[in-house]
Amino acid sequence: MSSKINQSVCLNHPNVPAVAHCATCRKPICEKCIKTANGIICCSDACLQNALDSQVVVGEIMARKKKSELKRVIRNFILLLIVLAAAWFAYQHRQALQNLLQRGKSKTEQVGKEVTGQVKSKSETFKHDLEEGDARRRAANDKKYGFDQ
Repeated sequence: MSSKINQSVCLNHPNVPAVAHCATCRKPICEKCIKTANGIICCSDACLQNALDSQVVVGEIMARKKKSELKRVIRNFILLLIVLAAAWFAYQHRQALQNLLQRGKSKTEQVGKEVTGQVKSKSETFKHDLEEGDARRRAANDKKYGFDQ
């Protein structure tokens, strides 16, 4: 650890080159100022305690993250299995599904023709009723104004 860090000097010893940065506050520190525990390098006992406390919290967060990630992987795997099962089922029953789709298409076309016929019939009836109404109104107006002959 005796290598210098980019010409930094220790904050506690301005004449001594820094060899590390505090894991908590990032201050440059020299060999004499280093406090270590569990591979963590800090500038003081307070920073070291904060780093150790943070390490516990970070460890718990990372454990929860791994658990959450595992749940996500399991959920995606189950979804994949469901999709594969549905695809296998569709493949195994493809002829029956094609027949079902063809019957549905035929029925849709039949219903469409029936509805079209009903619409045309209603349209013709409505048109006929309008023409009769117009004829009655014309006759009434002709009679009213003396055009009746």
